Amino acid sequence: MKEPNKIDGNRRDLLKGLGIAAVVSLLPETGNAAQNNAAPKAAWDIPFTGEIPDTLPEGYNILLITCDQERYFERYPFPVPGRERLMKTGITFTNHQNTANVCTPSRSVMYTGLHMPHTRMFDNLGFPWMNYDLDPELRTVGHMMRELGYYTAYKGKWHLTREIDQPVAGKSVEEMDLGEIPTPRLHEIMEKYGFSDYHGIGDVIGKSKGGYFFDSVTTGQTISWLRNTGRPLNDENKPWFAAVNLVNPHDVMFIDTDEHGEQVQWKGPMDKENHTLLPTQPPHNQIYQQSWPDYPLPANRHQSLDEPGRPAAHKEYQNARAVMEGQFPDEDRRWRKLLDYYFNCIRDNDQHLEAILNELDNLQLTQNTIIVFTADHGELGGSPPDAW
Repeated sequence: MKEPNKIDGNRRDLLKGLGIAAVVSLLPETGNAAQNNAAPKAAWDIPFTGEIPDTLPEGYNILLITCDQERYFERYPFPVPGRERLMKTGITFTNHQNTANVCTPSRSVMYTGLHMPHTRMFDNLGFPWMNYDLDPELRTVGHMMRELGYYTAYKGKWHLTREIDQPVAGKSVEEMDLGEIPTPRLHEIMEKYGFSDYHGIGDVIGKSKGGYFFDSVTTGQTISWLRNTGRPLNDENKPWFAAVNLVNPHDVMFIDTDEHGEQVQWKGPMDKENHTLLPTQPPHNQIYQQSWPDYPLPANRHQSLDEPGRPAAHKEYQNARAVMEGQFPDEDRRWRKLLDYYFNCIRDNDQHLEAILNELDNLQLTQNTIIVFTADHGELGGSPPDAW
């Protein structure tokens, strides 16, 4: 650790590059949302209420918060207090984009700064052709921040190492006993990637209803870390970088669009042994009961995958998804159910974001912390070639 009160040129350049404003909000662009009277204003219509100092203080903490599979919204069609707060007090990037990739490839780019041909993470872990991990020798942002004198910590989803992806083989999310998780081993693995204090339960949190079940665990661990480690480090003038990786709205990947009693989408057994990716109904929880019947479904949702000019890859994409989650008919009631579930997953996620931001306030860390909020990739939401 470098002397806490001596900030070198590299760190100063990094902080200036991040910007003087203490909050940054990023979401990959994959589509626009229609305005709703109950929704927040567009980012550019929200007046800035933050404070910009005349000079950049030394030693800002940096808190990176990610969600998973959230598309870009010009306007959210529902209240999201946590996200609204970030838009009001910081900078929103409205043309931030990534390629059409899924979790593992996108996260490899986010955490190394290298493109996929260099990270070699071309698809999600768990497939036969993905029988290797992200190479820790590539160096992550954790390594880089440590070299700049920051204490680095990691919470939540990783999805870049097979042993973390499947910490207890053959157990579904519902069957998982947290006492079975080899936490010391997972902590050891994350140290190789430049991050301390990983006390997570592995990437079972990214399976069916993983966000619903376990985002509260990640949020609780984050709040505990801020109290036990973040605040004391701040008191010692030692800057920290913490990466907090929430899952939702990723749960929409596993939506079961069938009504109760139907078996159209998924024709396999619902109790299939060792299957952690089964399609599921939305949770029996009040936050998941809201619907948006007037929100427009994608205009191109019925476009044929076989019509002239369509890339053959689109149909292959849909067929591959059907192997995992089943194929559902192109019916508006199913797209509506998917969209409602997606929106409610975002609302659920926003509660966790807001809890973390409130804890920063309670610990009086907000003014000394740069907050970056982004998603690892977006969501098609019913636009071709498929639901996600």
